[in-house]
Amino acid sequence: MPQPIATVEQVQDRVIVRVHVTEVLTDGLRELTLDMRLRLDDGARTFVFCFDKVEFLPSACLALLLMFYQDAKKHDARIVLLNCQENVALLLRLARLNVLFELAQGEPYEA
Repeated sequence: MPQPIATVEQVQDRVIVRVHVTEVLTDGLRELTLDMRLRLDDGARTFVFCFDKVEFLPSACLALLLMFYQDAKKHDARIVLLNCQENVALLLRLARLNVLFELAQGEPYEA
C-alpha cells in the first residue's frame, strides 16, 4: 500500500490537507480525493489543499482535482489551493483552473 501523500485534519466543516510530497502521483491523489468525497458526504464544505511543497502536478492529477471539484460543486463546497509554488500556479492558470479553484496565499485556517 502506498504511503499517504498528505496529512488531513478536519475541524467542523473545514478540511485541511497538507500535501507533503514534492511530486504528486496519481495513485496518491486518487486515494486522497476518495477520502475527501467521504468527508464531503459527511458535511465538510471547505477543502484547503496546502500545496507549498508540491513542485510538480501531472495532468492526470489535474483531472482528479476536476472530478472532485464537480462533486464539491454539487454540495456548494469550496476548494482552496493554498500556497502553490509558482510553477504549479502557472500550470493551473494556463489550464484556466484558477477559475474553478481558489488560489490563495496564507494560513490554512484563514483561507
